[in-house]
Amino acid sequence: GRVLVAKLKRNGGAQVGDRLFLTKPLGVGMVTTAQKKGVVQSEHLAAAEANMMQLNKVGTALGDVDGVHAMTDVTGFGLAGHGLEMARATGVELVIDSGALPTLDREALMGYHTAGCIPGGTRRNFASYGQDLIMGGTSDFVRDLVCDPQTSGGLLLSASPDAERSVQEILISEGLCAEPIGEVVSGEPGRVRLC
Repeated sequence: GRVLVAKLKRNGGAQVGDRLFLTKPLGVGMVTTAQKKGVVQSEHLAAAEANMMQLNKVGTALGDVDGVHAMTDVTGFGLAGHGLEMARATGVELVIDSGALPTLDREALMGYHTAGCIPGGTRRNFASYGQDLIMGGTSDFVRDLVCDPQTSGGLLLSASPDAERSVQEILISEGLCAEPIGEVVSGEPGRVRLC
């Protein structure tokens, strides 16, 4: 395909003061691991499957928004891993509010987590980049949630406060998660802070 260079969004380019958005909920890895262990509930699997089948075509519309400075898809390295790529590419710190993270059924995910339904990729992800996560007293569940490998995960984007409303309108029109999950700060460059 073709793209206008002016509309091309990369994982580098986040600016201090930008808001962070994640367009799809986290937790696919935990649910699919619960399926492999034979303990998943059908409604949780159906929700995960629907989430994975939803395309990231919204990236085209978001690319038209001048205030969207950076964008990347969240896949096998999890939100934290792809967030670190964004932070490193730009030399900024991403601060993520763990309470604002969109998830599949959070209570169910916590139950699966307690039952040990944690993908092997989650542990490998944390082992490879955990030294660059500032955990801020967050729980093991949150740590594993942000390191959870996503199959067909959402888009992580960094947008100026002036673009926030436009971004939210686009995301809402597509039935996607539209609330900010954090912000970009100067802080410790190349790090992700969870609070």
